[in-house]
Amino acid sequence: LMCELGNDVINRVYEANVEKMGIKKPQPGQRQEKEAYIRAKYVERKFVDKSSILSLPPEQEKKFVSKSSEEKRLSISKFGP
Repeated sequence: LMCELGNDVINRVYEANVEKMGIKKPQPGQRQEKEAYIRAKYVERKFVDKSSILSLPPEQEKKFVSKSSEEKRLSISKFGP
């Protein structure tokens, strides 16, 4: 899915609320801040605009949710529990 949409679209989804939350991307060389930002962005999905997901038609919402469940399963099996 990510390859089909491209980085710009995916980043707009994963970073939809970054500005609203007053969060700035970490600068190069700030390893701990960068790791925390990446974890919040991709693992915890803190910056995703969840209201836009709720406005999806039920069949697309189910597809989105099942895809993220599949991603979680794959990441757990790939990197261990």
